[in-house]
Amino acid sequence: MQHISRSSGILPLSKPKGMTSFQAVARARKALNIKKVGHAGTLDPQATGVLPLAVGSATRLTDYWHQQPKTYDCTITLGWTSTTDDGEGELQNEHDSSAITEEAVQAVLPSFLGAIQQLPPMYSAIRHEGQRLYDLARKGITVERTPREVVIHAISLTSFTPGAHATLQCTVTCGKGTYMRVLARDLGTLLGTGGYLSDLTRTSYGPIHLDSCCTIEELMDAPDPAALLLPPDVAISFLPRLDVPGDIALRALQGHDVWVTGIADIPEGECRVHGPRGELIALGLLQSTHFTPTKVFSAGAAAR
Repeated sequence: MQHISRSSGILPLSKPKGMTSFQAVARARKALNIKKVGHAGTLDPQATGVLPLAVGSATRLTDYWHQQPKTYDCTITLGWTSTTDDGEGELQNEHDSSAITEEAVQAVLPSFLGAIQQLPPMYSAIRHEGQRLYDLARKGITVERTPREVVIHAISLTSFTPGAHATLQCTVTCGKGTYMRVLARDLGTLLGTGGYLSDLTRTSYGPIHLDSCCTIEELMDAPDPAALLLPPDVAISFLPRLDVPGDIALRALQGHDVWVTGIADIPEGECRVHGPRGELIALGLLQSTHFTPTKVFSAGAAAR
């Protein structure tokens, strides 16, 4: 894809291990010389992979990322539990996992498909009575948490290494709010050995794949870092697209309801409207031939 320099858009970043998502945002702000930068779903410091950053007016579309699936490559180590459910925590409750076979793992993986319940970890950003759970956990405080429903669309075992601390690798595609650390913990519990997430890479998020992301080094060294930005509407590419002529685009751009034609293949509900040059004009609701804008964008596909 040929990139052009723009003042707002989506930065497809590959986050390295050891860097927080906030630190990645800070680097992007510095490289792009713009304050308005946010991430569309945090990655833990020890996790790597796809971290889409919304830049400039594209931050108005951040919530739409959470409606899109994410895919992870997970490494899970059996025979231990962890205070944080991943490799950053203190390992405890050692258990010999030598008896676990690849077939045993394959047999339990379907238990995690579809809509499942996950108990959020104490080391998470969820709030309890105004305080982050991880702040309470660091003080040695554990509070009661309510299980949450999450959706796992696909899970497959890609490798298995037996032993006293067996390791397995699996690929998981899931919806919003799914904790891979909790998946590792629950898998270890189901196998009777305990388990924790020892490595994690997010390989895709919506339409963005890891092989098309830039590294921090590429971002900082780029002669024109803004040229790495993708158009803002990448964040909403999953929504049905309605292309309209200039007069209709102008009325939608002004926030007016419009009546459209030639939409036989576009379902009712939320959709995106593009003008005659392909520019993003608005998001809104389509009912029959009637479109009501809910978010209006300026010409050139940059949100006002």
